[in-house]
Amino acid sequence: RLIDRLPLTSNGKVDRSADLEAMASEWGDDHTTVAGKDPAAATPVKSKATAPTDSAAPEQLITTVIDLAAEILDVEGITADDSLLDLGASSVDMIRIANRLEMLTGGIRPRLDDIYEDPSPRGISVLIAPMTEPEEEETPAAPLNTGGGSAVLSVPGANKNPILSTALRNREEVLAFKKQNHGRRNDLDDVEGIPLPDLHPTADGKRVRLRMTRRLYSQEQVSTNVLADLLHVLRADGSEERRFNYGSSGPTYPISSYLVAKEGRMEGLAQGTYWFDPDNNRLVLVGDIGEFGPQAVWGDMNKRMLESAAFGIALVSRHSAIVPVYDRASDRYAILEAGFMSQLIEERAEKLDMGVCQVGAMDTELFHKAANLQSDDIILNWIVGGMRLPEEPKGCNPEFSEEIL
Repeated sequence: RLIDRLPLTSNGKVDRSADLEAMASEWGDDHTTVAGKDPAAATPVKSKATAPTDSAAPEQLITTVIDLAAEILDVEGITADDSLLDLGASSVDMIRIANRLEMLTGGIRPRLDDIYEDPSPRGISVLIAPMTEPEEEETPAAPLNTGGGSAVLSVPGANKNPILSTALRNREEVLAFKKQNHGRRNDLDDVEGIPLPDLHPTADGKRVRLRMTRRLYSQEQVSTNVLADLLHVLRADGSEERRFNYGSSGPTYPISSYLVAKEGRMEGLAQGTYWFDPDNNRLVLVGDIGEFGPQAVWGDMNKRMLESAAFGIALVSRHSAIVPVYDRASDRYAILEAGFMSQLIEERAEKLDMGVCQVGAMDTELFHKAANLQSDDIILNWIVGGMRLPEEPKGCNPEFSEEIL
């Protein structure tokens, strides 16, 4: 791999202590490249511009950049026009700031060359502001939350079409793409392989799956015993080492679980948001449910799902619990852990005659405040559900619905 600039110290000299591998972006290649590729040809992710088109930037955005810089550089009192390089930022620090901004803005990342033109919070904000402006036909995006909760409110696009690709824009194109099974090694179909014994034969042509996606639920109340059984998969083992049923890098276990209970749908629980204490097997009320409900999601099918659901489980990663150990790899490891936890919940729900569905895009600004989350807390996944319907209603294909496009 080649880099288009050497890491520099705050006085402009080569930073020989820098971790060059850390200069590779986790999301794009705007500042790194494989050998033989022209770095100048690289493009930032989701950028609508690579240079500012206006000298103004929202104060809220500037404050977000200041807060990020203060956290990464461990410097207080940063102002909008301070040069971060003069404050001691190295090239790697600038990359970390760009990485965090990319995560907080849903994939918008300014080029490092442009950042170095004006490495101040205001200058960086001016770069980002034109990229965050919606197209004329789009609904304006919610502003970044800079106080009282995480700057990440939700996956972008919760209340509009979540298919972000410009290549696939309708149901037919998506279905045709899926049928091609791009994730499978179809090129090896004609290569002779070693057959394995089929220990789990099919029933009526299908194998029994360990988990299912179900989007509509019975209005039957979820009993305390069923809820306790579901959450049992997230409990700590009680040992001095403090281990869980799922893997965690380190192990650091940076993810907390929050149960959002709707009015009258959970036995013995009032409406509200509860932190699940995995060590003492208890629920602690932390606030109201925020905007949890049909208004928090896009599409008629998803709105009916949230209206039908009895509860939601938010898996929330706390950066301060993993970043000191894994730094820029923390996001990737936390997402993996959330996936392990989600799988356990889904498998257990099937055995308890429950239905659950993962929701990747949900507006949660009020939830952040209701749950009193810290500024570095990030919701990685939602799982909503309730007791299972006796029969899946017609027109509600659990695998695909036109309305969820």
